[in-house]
Amino acid sequence: MVRALELKTGRVRWETKVGPETGQYFFHGDPLVAGDTIVVGADAATGGNIHAFDRTTGRELWRHAAGRGVTGPIAGLNGRIYAAQSSEGLLVSLALDSGQLRWSAPINLPSYEGGGAAVIGERVFAGDVSGSLHAIDAATGKDVWVVRLGAPVSTSVSVADGDLYVGTANGTVVRVATDRGGVAGSLKVHDTWRPASVPVVAGDSLFVLLADPSADYRALVSIDRALTRVQWQVTADPKWLTSRVFLSGELIVLGTPAGEVTAYCSKSGAKVWSRSINGRVRSIGGADAVLLIGTQTGDLYGFNAPASCAAR
Repeated sequence: MVRALELKTGRVRWETKVGPETGQYFFHGDPLVAGDTIVVGADAATGGNIHAFDRTTGRELWRHAAGRGVTGPIAGLNGRIYAAQSSEGLLVSLALDSGQLRWSAPINLPSYEGGGAAVIGERVFAGDVSGSLHAIDAATGKDVWVVRLGAPVSTSVSVADGDLYVGTANGTVVRVATDRGGVAGSLKVHDTWRPASVPVVAGDSLFVLLADPSADYRALVSIDRALTRVQWQVTADPKWLTSRVFLSGELIVLGTPAGEVTAYCSKSGAKVWSRSINGRVRSIGGADAVLLIGTQTGDLYGFNAPASCAAR
């Protein structure tokens, strides 16, 4: 089921069912909102799809069969979308208006939230589990350049000011220039935990979640964008269940399996406020001063939460 809610009230504006009547069908990755169209990937053992919906009415515009599905975020630009079919080891490009396949490339991106590409202009950037970072021609799907990173890529690719940021399974964050593919810097952030999910750039800092060998999120690190040092680190007690960093003003908000939602100052890592809700906190989002908290039991909470490091 896909739903649109009013941000201020939580009232359902529309809902569209696209999954099967029986069996499990999951929406794991972040959707792409492109004008009046919403695109999101779904996965299931029996077969998944990429779906497009009308943003105003919720009407399904098209669906594209995608093997066992897409578990990571959807990227898009200039009427094209890009998604990882991790089970098949493919990066695919579809036309936004029709869902028609434009090309597929044999690039095995990390599965689940760490399996996302980035796109700038006429290039798509994607990291694979063999340890390579690819710059791909957006029109043809052919490699423009490839950089060997020495360890499997473990995060999505993030872009800021002409640089790519990506984490690898040996506990390192790497910065690569978008134009020529040269490694501009790297920093080992942990000996046994790996960067995971989506590196988030804000100001002069890069925020990265670290996962242990069981894929549990155990720490949050702040790194300077030149990748010369770890500015601060916060360790979870015992782990976070939310799979990515969510920035709300000056704060980073994360949630736990025990239902604790905690905000940390992005400047220092200091704990600013905490609140308990019912259920295992699985997702955090929001906009316009409204913080949204989703649980694995199917509840969605909306809060008017402080967004300043000075709030207590």
